[in-house]
Amino acid sequence: MLKTKIFSTLFVLLTTGSIQATLYVANYYTSTVSMVDTSSNTVTGYIDENGYSLSKPMFVCMVPGGSKAYIVADQVNAVLILDPVLNQIVGQVNPNGIDFDVPQAMAITPDGTKAYVNNQRAGTVSIIDVATDTVIGVVDSGAYPFSTPSSLAISADGAKMYVTNFGNNTVSAINVSTDTVTGYVSDSGSFFNYPAELVFIGSSKAYVSNFGSSTVSVIDVASDSVTANVLDSNGPFSGPYKGGVSNDSLTAFICNLNNETVSLVDTTTDSVTQYVTGSFSSPTAVNFSKDGTLAYVANRSANTVSVIDMSTYTEILPPIESTTYPFSGPLDMNQD
Repeated sequence: MLKTKIFSTLFVLLTTGSIQATLYVANYYTSTVSMVDTSSNTVTGYIDENGYSLSKPMFVCMVPGGSKAYIVADQVNAVLILDPVLNQIVGQVNPNGIDFDVPQAMAITPDGTKAYVNNQRAGTVSIIDVATDTVIGVVDSGAYPFSTPSSLAISADGAKMYVTNFGNNTVSAINVSTDTVTGYVSDSGSFFNYPAELVFIGSSKAYVSNFGSSTVSVIDVASDSVTANVLDSNGPFSGPYKGGVSNDSLTAFICNLNNETVSLVDTTTDSVTQYVTGSFSSPTAVNFSKDGTLAYVANRSANTVSVIDMSTYTEILPPIESTTYPFSGPLDMNQD
């Protein structure tokens, strides 16, 4: 069984306009994508599938500038194209003879020219030309093969991409300009333990959530090496999964699947400052509003999205939910 299937999936994307902000929530179990008006924290409906199959949507990612979004659907091995103005699927990415194979997630370069999708079963990373919505190749892994690639992220400067390999406890380092793997991140053979997710802190460091050891590794991007684990004496990790970084890059949130908490990490000292507690139930992802005042946490077991006040790190109750357009197994969130 593939890693992401272990947890089930819902993905949330936040987009903003002049009047309101919208959360797009991909519901893995019901194969729908919900729309949430964040000005009122109400679910307003599902996007129009327009005849396309949304079977098991895993991930939603907005292209910088907001002209379109991509939806990764693993059961149909497809990446669909969402028009955020029409709230309608308008097409799908042309695989161009290089089929997706249990695609899981996506990362888009800051300039919006290329998108990358990790294919868990094939052990590859597809490259999409965003302008034409066409796959143009796969990342050249060379002597450093991917092994059940589980997540991927790109540095703020667009130069480096990391891919976590759940299958062999490694993290691949990719040169984005050449689309080649330059090697595995050096971890002295002791840090990575079922690396499930990662998040960049600007362009200088990255955090890797090790689900197997309940630790979070710190990668120095310049040297592609692990320097330490995040110090968590003020709030031990327990099944760490998806993380997110505040808009000022000073605080990272790490969701703990096993103890219903979110750890706050001071990114200057790489240490946990406290737990955030609330109505979390298998919290699996975190994201931040454009103005930086709110954080959103997806709760897989409760089928809700919690809203956190960033000034007090407390939950604003009640969490977002709907009986008319329900969430179903929320797992992942992202904002671009």
